[in-house]
Amino acid sequence: IGFADDTSITGNTIFQASPRVTVSAISLLSSSGTNTVGQNIIRDHTVTSGFVGINMQDAAGTTTISRNRVFEIEHSGAGGGVLQGIHLVGDNAAATVDASNNMLSIAPASATSAVIFGIQDARLQGSGSFVHNSIHVGGTSSGADSHAFLRGIGSISSILLTDNILFNSRTGGNSFAVGDQSSRAGSWSSDSNLFVGTGTTPSNFFDFGGAAVDFAAWKASPPAQDASSIASVANVGPFNVGNIFASASDLHLRTIGNNPAINAAGASGVTVDFDGQTRPFNGAPDIGADEVQTATTAAEALISGRVVTLDGRGIRNV
Repeated sequence: IGFADDTSITGNTIFQASPRVTVSAISLLSSSGTNTVGQNIIRDHTVTSGFVGINMQDAAGTTTISRNRVFEIEHSGAGGGVLQGIHLVGDNAAATVDASNNMLSIAPASATSAVIFGIQDARLQGSGSFVHNSIHVGGTSSGADSHAFLRGIGSISSILLTDNILFNSRTGGNSFAVGDQSSRAGSWSSDSNLFVGTGTTPSNFFDFGGAAVDFAAWKASPPAQDASSIASVANVGPFNVGNIFASASDLHLRTIGNNPAINAAGASGVTVDFDGQTRPFNGAPDIGADEVQTATTAAEALISGRVVTLDGRGIRNV
């Protein structure tokens, strides 16, 4: 949709039946006013070159991108390409983006040289609030770097990045959880996120100014950020896809075992989750787009042998 103001794109399911060269599922071009892209499902796309789930270009107004889901994205091309969940580009200081409660999973089953971004904010100006999103980048790279979240080079935008799961389980190349190639120019505020990734030096899965750094250097680079955030190399302890998410493509939180995202978010003011359920539930809010609505359990259990009551009577059918 181009040159349209006060646009609402909501409640759509967008998929394809056969492979294509490129796909841009939802594009909002040169829009102003108040715009909404919400509760869309973008799934089952195979491309030989490029894919963008939600593309916003040269906007001038306020755009809310919320409760969208992107998953099952495949790349079958022999060459490279770019796969993006959300892509923002433009040079308008008045452009505002509020992105929350989105679930974006780009994890091609086949090894590919495509570059992958969960969210890429390539705008030079404007403001962006990225709160309570769940992003998973996975699969196998033939050498290209990938980012769960990236602000590009040369930007003086104002960025708020809080309470997100930025999980990059991709192997091959640098698998960055988060990057700011503008080295915190303009305004950058980041905290209460869960960062998971793996660099070519495993702990260096943060991109600061185009250089791969570790969590300590990312936090300390002025101004200091992410004092309450959590970070781990992928597949260390509980920081694996199977423990954090329902699956690689379903980014609802898994509740069995030790999930570090549960009850670990800050007070963002976002009062519902991806499913429209109340946040917080059971105390502190959860990091990411899903707010778990049941108390977590330590583990699944098997009971065998004779089970009895306190007075010694057996219990049947246990």
